[in-house]
Amino acid sequence: MIGLVISDKFLLVGSWDEKLDEIIVSDVTKIDFLESIGKYLHDEGSLNAILASPLRQAKDFTAFSGQHVVIGLLDDFVGHSIMQLEYDLSKDEHVEYARWRELKKNKPDSQSFYLFGQLYLPSQENIHFCNVPRALVRTLKLSIAEMGGDSKWMGPASSLYLDGLGNVDSAVIHRSGNKYYYLKIHNNRFGMGTVVFSGGVPRVTSTTDFDENDTLISLGLENSNTKGIPIYCPQKLGRQAKNAWELSDFRISVPFENIQVDNAVKNLPYYESNIFTQLITSKAINCSFNIFNNEGITEFLYEEVYPHIDEPEPVIDGSEQKINDQNEEEED
Repeated sequence: MIGLVISDKFLLVGSWDEKLDEIIVSDVTKIDFLESIGKYLHDEGSLNAILASPLRQAKDFTAFSGQHVVIGLLDDFVGHSIMQLEYDLSKDEHVEYARWRELKKNKPDSQSFYLFGQLYLPSQENIHFCNVPRALVRTLKLSIAEMGGDSKWMGPASSLYLDGLGNVDSAVIHRSGNKYYYLKIHNNRFGMGTVVFSGGVPRVTSTTDFDENDTLISLGLENSNTKGIPIYCPQKLGRQAKNAWELSDFRISVPFENIQVDNAVKNLPYYESNIFTQLITSKAINCSFNIFNNEGITEFLYEEVYPHIDEPEPVIDGSEQKINDQNEEEED
């Protein structure tokens, strides 16, 4: 299997094999772009010009021919939205209505996009939609085909966490200054919004929940008899940032944890390496919506994807946790 993480200024590429229940990762490499792709996401010609050489270099490091290729995108490259489910509308009608809503945002005609939705069963309350630049998808899909690879799956980093780690309820956060953007699944309902910390006190600045207290309680940021959901963050957070989430069920992501790797994976960017790790270990590529597929709505039922979901998680004893903490480099 070959994995690609597409960042704004570079890509990570690598391959892995699963043998006797052991994952062996090799040839993970960071390849820089000549310029940022962020402003060219809807410009297929410019994307081709920027990505062509790095992808050829990636092929030199890892042979694509006959291999499945999975891609993790930064959430910055996709647009997330939510639509309440209308039972008198078909799936296709929901997609068309979501497309109409996007077009009403007065986007330029040149910003063509694909639209993918996911419905979390059994509640069927709302639909999580992602719009993805058509030029970006076409460029990557055609490039992989030209290199002889099979485009198996592509999706945002958040889906690798929310759909791929076996938690019925969970959230993924992204820090920007003192602001945290969150995406979450809680009670089979998709939610999103932002939380800020002032003097260590959390405050909800936007939420799709019915009540701001519901957001704080679900994220474990307010004392309650209800246990907060697991919180994941691919970024490397410093001590002060992690302290802000000390009341929550915050779970640190460590690149290539519990995976056998070679020396080539050292000194790689932390955030993108965590995304690459999820490409290897997450089950999202077998169950979450797939940007390489046709547009539409995917139904997601955790009990089918994770039949042993109620089994207790292994407990890390104090000595192991201390070692993990010591191995983290703290930065604010």
